[in-house]
Amino acid sequence: MTKIYKIGTLVRVRHTKPSYECYQLYGEIGVISSVYRDGYSYGVSMRNGIVNPNSMSGLFYFKSEEISPVEIFDFRELYKKPKRNDIKKVIFNGPATIILWANGEKTVVKCQKGDAYDKEKGFAMAFMKYVCGNQGNYNNLIKKYVGDGVKKNELT
Repeated sequence: MTKIYKIGTLVRVRHTKPSYECYQLYGEIGVISSVYRDGYSYGVSMRNGIVNPNSMSGLFYFKSEEISPVEIFDFRELYKKPKRNDIKKVIFNGPATIILWANGEKTVVKCQKGDAYDKEKGFAMAFMKYVCGNQGNYNNLIKKYVGDGVKKNELT
């Protein structure tokens, strides 16, 4: 029986046949953006920024057996998973660190007022920001596990 998905469903590409899309995108996460022929084929927008150069909309098309739903409770699936060659260029410029990604995205982090600029910390923060969706989500993770900083009584 063929599974029918709705627009907006988070899906993972499965490796079910030796097609280019399934091989190159195996394991990647995307969102169903369009449904064709009563659920026979799905247009998927990939979360990693990859677009289909053969499609005017940039979507990749899969049959229902070539994708599977991602369970929402697995929050790790919502984060990007950069690979080795995903970084195109890193720019260290004063209080800012900028990473240009191979998919065209750009991540910028800036040193906060009163902090000393550190290239290594800037790179790590920019990388983490990208993995968390290029938003302020990474700050929430840091505050949750590290706290707001050094307390006065820890210095003495």
